[in-house]
Amino acid sequence: MRKFTGRLIIYLLSILLLTGETGCIHTYPKGEPDDPTLVTASLSLTLDISLSHVGEPTNTPLELPGGLYRFLITVSRENRNEVNFVTTHRIAGGSIQDVTVTLPALLKQGKHEVTVWCDLVESVNETPLHYNADNLSAISILPFTEGVTATPAKLAPPLCACTAREIDLRGAGRSVTVPLSLTPPIGMIRIEATDAAVFLRHYPEAAFSADAYTATLAFTSPVGCTYNIFSGHPAAYTSGYEVASSLLITETSSPVILNIPVFPDPEGEDLTADLIIYDKARQIVARTKGITIPVMPDRTCVVRGEFLSNFFESPLKVEFEWEGEIIIDHKQ
Repeated sequence: MRKFTGRLIIYLLSILLLTGETGCIHTYPKGEPDDPTLVTASLSLTLDISLSHVGEPTNTPLELPGGLYRFLITVSRENRNEVNFVTTHRIAGGSIQDVTVTLPALLKQGKHEVTVWCDLVESVNETPLHYNADNLSAISILPFTEGVTATPAKLAPPLCACTAREIDLRGAGRSVTVPLSLTPPIGMIRIEATDAAVFLRHYPEAAFSADAYTATLAFTSPVGCTYNIFSGHPAAYTSGYEVASSLLITETSSPVILNIPVFPDPEGEDLTADLIIYDKARQIVARTKGITIPVMPDRTCVVRGEFLSNFFESPLKVEFEWEGEIIIDHKQ
């Protein structure tokens, strides 16, 4: 009986040892099973930003300003989020830039929806400079805060770029690099005044005080001020939208008095606006009504005219240049 019991114990121990060896076939690196259907994916992101003038081809990329750029990346499969993270990369500046980002999670082979938003952030604390992208369904343009010497007209365009597309990782193997091109959803409106010299002859203080006069573009049509990266369209339109900038004008300064980003329809659209020049007391100095502005994504629409000396709106345009006219001194 004792011999039988001893043989039984040895037999059971042998089974347990064999079972333990069988259970160690699979390994789990970094907490993930060694699953051949999982893919390490990297995104090769090309920032393709032109903002060329309306009607021109985008074959001359805009020079990107150097700085810290953030990338907000989401990956979903069958309407379930797999990846949602933010990473930053410092870019030296120049023309088209390429950035490679490796996703922090393995992906299943199959089709995935990928969205990427990119913009400039403050270099020290990574605070967004131009856009609130907390909600990628409603990205908004941050209000501009003027500095002592800077005005919106003197700043570079508030650059951003994005993409939303489907990628197919079927048969991709254990690792893959997916190329994605990011383009701007914004269109820029640049207002240029051609009559600075005329204005200065009548309002010379504009050359010495940045707060003596302001230019305001008041839109009379709804404007796309928020953007839905998933649909590729403006998330909402704002009525009564206005953008203002202080005027510091010299005869040798840039003719740009306003530089405004908007989120236009992907196919382009026409906006209408009034341009008003105010003095420090908020009295109207000049006004031009009913300006039609064609806007398109990744294009700059330049609107050029004698906006500073167009006093109010009237069938009679007041001219400050007295050359060849007959002046009659009317007396009672």
